[in-house]
Amino acid sequence: MATIRDIEDIITKITSDKAKIREEGIKLLNSYLEGGSCKSFCTLLDRQTVKLRPHERPRSASWPVLLQFIYQCIGTEVPLSKKRGPKPILAKTLKIYVQHAEDVKRSGKTLLLLRTIRGFFNHIWDVIRDVPSFQSEYSNILRQLLAVSEYREHMKKKVYSGLVLFYINKIKTSLSCRSDELSTSKEELFRHTLTLHCLLESPPGDFSDDVRGGLIKGFNEIFSHLRDEGKIARKLLASLNSFLMKDGLNIGTSAQEIHSAVQDFMVRSWLTTHDRLLKEGLFLYARIQLKLRGILSDGGAALDQLLDIVVKELDQNSITTPGILRNYDGGRDEKVGNITNGQRSLVELAATVFHEACVKVDRGPRALKRHKKENINTILKDRLLKAKWLWNGAFCLLIRHHSAYLPKAFILDWFEGISVSFERVLSDGVNTHMYDAPLWTLRGLQELCAIWRLIVATGKTSCHSTDFTNEGKDNWQMIWNTLVQWLPVFSSMAVMVEATFKLLGQLISENLLPVFSVPQDFWDFRVFSEVPSGSTLYFIASFFSNSGCQVVHGDVLQLRRKILKGILKVLDPLDQLGTNNELAYLFSKAVFAICVGCVPVSTCSLFSAVNVTNVHLSRHLEDWAQMNKKKPKKMNFYP
Repeated sequence: MATIRDIEDIITKITSDKAKIREEGIKLLNSYLEGGSCKSFCTLLDRQTVKLRPHERPRSASWPVLLQFIYQCIGTEVPLSKKRGPKPILAKTLKIYVQHAEDVKRSGKTLLLLRTIRGFFNHIWDVIRDVPSFQSEYSNILRQLLAVSEYREHMKKKVYSGLVLFYINKIKTSLSCRSDELSTSKEELFRHTLTLHCLLESPPGDFSDDVRGGLIKGFNEIFSHLRDEGKIARKLLASLNSFLMKDGLNIGTSAQEIHSAVQDFMVRSWLTTHDRLLKEGLFLYARIQLKLRGILSDGGAALDQLLDIVVKELDQNSITTPGILRNYDGGRDEKVGNITNGQRSLVELAATVFHEACVKVDRGPRALKRHKKENINTILKDRLLKAKWLWNGAFCLLIRHHSAYLPKAFILDWFEGISVSFERVLSDGVNTHMYDAPLWTLRGLQELCAIWRLIVATGKTSCHSTDFTNEGKDNWQMIWNTLVQWLPVFSSMAVMVEATFKLLGQLISENLLPVFSVPQDFWDFRVFSEVPSGSTLYFIASFFSNSGCQVVHGDVLQLRRKILKGILKVLDPLDQLGTNNELAYLFSKAVFAICVGCVPVSTCSLFSAVNVTNVHLSRHLEDWAQMNKKKPKKMNFYP
């Protein structure tokens, strides 16, 4: 069992003036850290460190004080060992000590080294710069400390700048060597790259001009020589992405210089690599450079090249695979419509590329070079017609984030393509029991529905205008009729039912149809007799509160009573409403609409709706259709 006396004995030895005694002290400390007394030794230091109070002089038997004595001992040994080099046990012992101090599972405490961390960072920089044999161990320590934000805040900017420039120059020098020389130090190169990435991910402030210039120059040279497509390339690309996201707005035209250096590597790797993480890094890099306009500076050639690559990627990834499109299995649909992180990165990039391709009306001389190729309008319409599900995912983000900047004619053309193939897409999904394409088509229609009135209502200042817009009327009516007809067919797929009711509710809320008609047996659908979901409540509230024309067959009062009975099942012993504010909101709107909303007209008087009360719940429900959508990760400068 370790005691305070044992720790004080270690401190006495490692602070001795004699090298032999200092060495004995380091060996003694190492024996405690790796021996059978390790647990009691670390527990004692934990207990003594926790007892420290702010502004109190630290006790000698504590983690920060012992750390200070250890690195001071190493600092003493380094200049005395220039010829033969300091002994490896010094760096090894320090690394093990820091690992034990930062072991939260054992101590249950964090930031035990905070009191001396500033001086420790200074020591790390001095040793990494001057002692090559310790760089591996010290880089490991540095990465561990950089993972803690409270520690990073205490690093001096001078130290940070020195470390960043040191590692970028190390990597640059290593990659400029011959391939046979590089093969002997690949692991070392990877460790340098890993440490640089950690430094760039969380800088302690703005980059200085020296660091910014050094990084730009370094990355340009590195990617000019980079031939690797493995973990080194992956981490280098992640480092570059971190730098561009943190400081991209401050580098001006240097973004174009960087892309000139990276472009060959990007195209080559994109077409040949099987590394999923590297490809995701390329997706992110392209998105960042599009935002920084680094890819758009050459008149459109780089954008054309990127568009061709994205088209191929979407086509390849839209192919049905067991891991992506799940066969129908008795209603188990929890994976239908889901996409992986890599696929999401791809559709986010595709949406940005499509946006740039659509708004780039004047291509100048380069327009002639693509005269034999399809333009983006034709390409996207063709893929939407074919219902390539990942293309529909890109289309959703394109409409959601960029619809205000897209040509109206393009949007109408795409909507026409979706409408023409809509029933076939539903039929294929039901026949093959693969519902990703139908589901993503529904999601794309939801996005179009949300912005439709703003797009087509020329000269109107509000999307809430009740005037009906004729543009797209027939297609929206066809979509309504098709959904009402096919809903019972795919009723076993809950995710499809949810998406359908959401779209139907949006069509009502946005007043995109003059008449909302459903057959009599529609209300016998089992969804209306079970505990309703949010989308079902949304549809009911929208339908019965709309001031337009609704067609209901049979006894209206009996129908309202039946639906109200189903809605009230939400009030079960589990108290769903108490834990779900969204469901409670929709529940109240649906009940109110059923009880006092607009009275639907009979089939013999189709256009003479009678309002019981001047209630426009649809206006309060319009935004619900946009709730709880997964937002793409935003970059710092994402508009």
